Amino acid sequence: MQAILLTLLTLFFIFAPYYLQKIGHKIQLNTILSDVVICFLIGVIMGNTQQWWLPQEAYQKAAFSVAEIATAVSVLLAIPMLLMTSDIRSSIRHAPQFLLSFGLCIIAVLLATLLSVYLYPDLPHLGQTAGCMVGVYIGGTPNMVAISYALNAPNELFVILNSTDVFCSGLFFLFLTSVAKHFYSLFLPAFVPSSASIKSTTSHKLSPETPLDIALLQQNQVLDETKSFKDAFKKQSLTPIIKAVGLAILCIGFSVLVALLIPGADGNLNEMLLMIVLSTTSIFFSFSSRIQSLQGVYEFAQYLLLIFAIAVGFMANFSALAAAAPTYLTFNAILVLSLLLFHLFFAILFKIDTDTFIITSTACIFGPPFIGQVCSAIKNKEMLAPGMALGVLGLIIGTYLGILVASVIGYT
Repeated sequence: MQAILLTLLTLFFIFAPYYLQKIGHKIQLNTILSDVVICFLIGVIMGNTQQWWLPQEAYQKAAFSVAEIATAVSVLLAIPMLLMTSDIRSSIRHAPQFLLSFGLCIIAVLLATLLSVYLYPDLPHLGQTAGCMVGVYIGGTPNMVAISYALNAPNELFVILNSTDVFCSGLFFLFLTSVAKHFYSLFLPAFVPSSASIKSTTSHKLSPETPLDIALLQQNQVLDETKSFKDAFKKQSLTPIIKAVGLAILCIGFSVLVALLIPGADGNLNEMLLMIVLSTTSIFFSFSSRIQSLQGVYEFAQYLLLIFAIAVGFMANFSALAAAAPTYLTFNAILVLSLLLFHLFFAILFKIDTDTFIITSTACIFGPPFIGQVCSAIKNKEMLAPGMALGVLGLIIGTYLGILVASVIGYT
């Protein structure tokens, strides 16, 4: 009986995200909540009602073990598949102004995190919280996933931090797409279009090899990926995904070997080193254009993160989540508000123009999927290419900086 229940639970973790996404699109629930949040909520509901449908304590412990395995497998496969399909070389090819503003935003995130840590010195899991926040606001949710795993953060903490991030960054995104340009224009100089941009507006057809066209193609791809995972389940994507899974397993195996050779302080597997080596080896593979262009791999990796979301939600203790969330929400809100103020101060000091400031903030805090929407809101398509590239750069370095901050603050 136990084997049957655990098999059904395993199948649930694997296939539930697919059907949840289909249902969410059909009833337009995804216009209110993201697929990740929906999976979290379903996982939390399933996990916190298991005493009704799984009354025996032995079965509950076994179910927790299945969920734990699902989180580990999904995140270890997803991280390398996301990184190896990223165009990293394009992230370092753009003008110094964009890199300067992006770098200033990273410094603002670090300063804001230290300020929040100073204001909340007794916050439970302070080092892990700070590391995850640095990762998500320099990179994105995949970085938070990697950091929480590397730092062995409690499952409830990941759910809390992701939920508070969705709330705080969601409010900021509404601001970005509404009055942000008018507000920041009060403090920053106006954007001056390049001659290439001005010339392109008079042309009816652009070369498909211009940075803007390439970025438009990339943006369309990213938007499609955030809406559905259909490409990951097409027949023509099966072989590329199998290849990518094989490479991911190779990266995992090498990373585990290194982490075993240099164990942690407790003598066990060095999970922090594992994630650092895993990220680094995955980035190495991304320099191959053949690997980078594997069809359906990015979508499949995103699907794996949904499996992670529903499994980690299943393991979360809802009562602990409800009790702790308000404090973490305040911590997160102060962090976001202060990082925006720090970044604005630096932008005024270095005379960063309004549009560059807005897009680099978006790239740092939200990542590539949101660049197109903000470019449309500020009516500046020239920002699309550098914004996409910097968003990818944030995903690359976010994990490293998050682990570094957590190590400096200290965590247990």
